[in-house]
Amino acid sequence: MKNFLKSTLNKNVGHAGFHIKIVIGKIYLHYEMRTDLPKLLRYVPFWFVILSFLFPVTVNALTDLEIYKLLSEKSEEIKAFPFHVYIPETKDHPPQYGIFQGQELPISSYSFFSQIPHYNLTDSQEPGELFATYKFSLDDHWKCFLLRVPGMYFVAQIDLWVFDTKKEKWLKPLPLAEYWGDAGYEIDAQTWIEDLNKSGFLDLVTRIEEKETNLDDPNYPEEMKRTEHIYIWEKDRFKEETEKYIPKLDLKKYELYKIDFKENDNFYKKKKKGPKTNGAHEAPAN
Repeated sequence: MKNFLKSTLNKNVGHAGFHIKIVIGKIYLHYEMRTDLPKLLRYVPFWFVILSFLFPVTVNALTDLEIYKLLSEKSEEIKAFPFHVYIPETKDHPPQYGIFQGQELPISSYSFFSQIPHYNLTDSQEPGELFATYKFSLDDHWKCFLLRVPGMYFVAQIDLWVFDTKKEKWLKPLPLAEYWGDAGYEIDAQTWIEDLNKSGFLDLVTRIEEKETNLDDPNYPEEMKRTEHIYIWEKDRFKEETEKYIPKLDLKKYELYKIDFKENDNFYKKKKKGPKTNGAHEAPAN
């Protein structure tokens, strides 16, 4: 009887090399090699694609708190205010950024910052796209960081990132400085950080200078345009209050300041005398 059951219930069902063997209620699965190795290897790319689709490899972005700790370690504390934020004008290739060179952030942080579309970090994971430069505090609740980030052509834009230590969340970044030009157009944006209304909190004065050159005219006439934006810290954000504060400010002291960085030199050559602030304008000692 036992032999009869085995002969009756033992059924081999073969498909693509796989056999299912049913033996008295027990199921066994085994693979039978039916072809030679070279023929089998031809199917490897196909199965690799299928498995990649079924089990995608994902890279977990760093959390808000992890980014905060990273920037805290890599950023230099601002020691005095007003503090002038700008992109040094340079003719070097690749460009040099003087006191705003900063410390490069690891590629592991790029997934977090890819949430900002114009950083374009989703298309390329090449190093050298993000740099931590300076940090300062509004109070124990709000911590601020200046990051040099991708601009139009180079990593020539500085954004302000503000961290809420209670909620452990970042506010939307605010651009403070950028410099680039192309085909008769040039833009230079710079910001001063200082307490404008004596509230005990730091505020922002941003000046933007745009220059357009008529390349079709043999005399290359230039047209200059300058605009200002005032941001006052209110509770949990920098609120634009340009119309309210512009009449109260002496804009002459916010003169745009540009420098040339000379490759392999250890000092800055001043092009235009700017307002004396905290050392951001001062030439390092020879």
